Amino acid sequence: MYQFVVTGMPRSGTTFVADLLTQAGVICNHELYYGMPASSVMRENAVAEASWMALPHLDRDKALHGYKVIHLLRNPLRVVSSLVQMGLLEDDQFETNPYTIYADKTVPLRHLSGLDRYLHFCIHWNRQIERRADGHFRLEWASENPAEFLKEFGVEAPEGLDTRPKNVWGSVNKLGLADLDGCALKDDFIEFSRNYGYDLTESD
Repeated sequence: MYQFVVTGMPRSGTTFVADLLTQAGVICNHELYYGMPASSVMRENAVAEASWMALPHLDRDKALHGYKVIHLLRNPLRVVSSLVQMGLLEDDQFETNPYTIYADKTVPLRHLSGLDRYLHFCIHWNRQIERRADGHFRLEWASENPAEFLKEFGVEAPEGLDTRPKNVWGSVNKLGLADLDGCALKDDFIEFSRNYGYDLTESD
């Protein structure tokens, strides 16, 4: 099995992290063991996996295999913006979209509506990972300081390291705090984000 698993929200940067680690010699699968065939990337001699879908299996597999869990974070408002653009949690997705169904089984979402559904998902998915994680890092730090990020894994950044964004999903309309006006979970979302070092009032 693996030495460690990197997990976070969907659209949090697992593709980027798996690629960055692999370029530096820390071979990392993407959504292979924890994923679906359409999105999986298998690499020979992998010692790790990056996948947002690992969460429901962490209690069992961490105890069974003894790997480390690393919590990947990205600006929560940017994550929500991307998920809204995809329509991941819209009403019609709960019967047909396997990713939506998967998320709903771990963090029940159907009882909510509108943006509150997305905010609830972001808050509670991350909180569940946090309770199981051995450490965490922010995507923004890894992408801006790849050499420092890789040192944390005991490797040097190779020449010609490709740090371009991966798995870019079209042009995303970025939400601002004003777009969350009227959401019951707005204040909880702001506080949750601040606890991870993201001051949404400064980036609005």
